[in-house]
Amino acid sequence: MELQQNEHLILDATSGDFQLTNRRISLQRKEWGLSSKIYLYLEDISSIRTIYTHSIFFLILTILGALATIATFINNNSEYRPNTDAAGICVGATVLFFIFWIASKKRIVSFHPNGGKPLEFYTKGLSQDQIYDMLEKVQIAKTERINELHKIS
Repeated sequence: MELQQNEHLILDATSGDFQLTNRRISLQRKEWGLSSKIYLYLEDISSIRTIYTHSIFFLILTILGALATIATFINNNSEYRPNTDAAGICVGATVLFFIFWIASKKRIVSFHPNGGKPLEFYTKGLSQDQIYDMLEKVQIAKTERINELHKIS
């Protein structure tokens, strides 16, 4: 990131993907072979939120697997010959999809600007203490920036 006049770097997290200066936040994303760089001025931040997300895809597959397992067990209790192989496959697939769903958990820090789309930052590789330290630095920098804009000492 090229710094503007009278701007200095406060924090550089996750190999340059997230940068905090005394004026703005910069986030560089690389998804599906495309890259983008997003800037958000500190005075425009209205709120900051941290959340955990999971892949909805694996949750849907887990639910479908559970329904298939239930249907297989109901079918096995009928007058026809039980099919234990199908029941085992359904149970195994359901457990596997559930494990994938648990493993897809990601922590996101979301910066919400005044009336715009939130800037989301995946905190991969950062500990909880590092995340809280980063958020504290953002809050301090935001307060200093607002004080600078309003000439408050």
